[in-house]
Amino acid sequence: MFTCHDYGFMRQLRFRYQYRRKLPHFQSNGNGYFLTTSVKRHPDSGLPIIYPYALSDDRIAVKVMQTIKHFDRKMYHLDACVIMPDHLHMLIHPAVQMDTSVSLAHIMHTIKRITARRVNRVRHAEGSIWQQEYYDRRIRSEEDRSRVLQYIYENPLHRGLVSDPEEWQWMYFCE
Repeated sequence: MFTCHDYGFMRQLRFRYQYRRKLPHFQSNGNGYFLTTSVKRHPDSGLPIIYPYALSDDRIAVKVMQTIKHFDRKMYHLDACVIMPDHLHMLIHPAVQMDTSVSLAHIMHTIKRITARRVNRVRHAEGSIWQQEYYDRRIRSEEDRSRVLQYIYENPLHRGLVSDPEEWQWMYFCE
C-alpha cells in the first residue's frame, strides 16, 4: 500500500555521528528516517506558543505542508508526513549530494526556519515557534517502515481528532 523508495537495507552502513543539544543524532547514507518536531510551549501555561492557533489550522497547515513538499526531491525524498495541532511527523530519505546524505540537522533547521517565518506572518508575530530539538529514528527494515507509515496514518485517529484517518486533511503519502 505504501511503497515509494528503496531504502537499501542490505547496504553496508557508514554512520556519521552528530550531537546537537541533548539528543544524539546518528545518520548514515542510504537510510530513511522518521522525524518528529513539536512547537514550543509557554513556560507558565504549558500551552503551545502559537496558541490560540494550531499547526492544523488551515491557514497555518497549508504553509507548513507547502514548505515540507517544496523540499521533496531537493533535500530529501518524502514518503509521508502528518501535521498535528502541536507537532509534525515525517518519513524521509535524505538526498545524497556528493556521496553524502544531506544532514538531518540541515533539513530540520531549514524546515523550522521557513515554516516559523510563514506561520508568524499568519499570527502577526515573530520569533521561533519550534522546540530546538527534534526526534529522529533510523528506519531499519521494511517492517519498521510499515509500522512508521501506519503510525503516521493513524496518529490523528489516536489523538481523537477524527473518527477515520481519511478525514484528516493534513496528511501526505508518496504515491
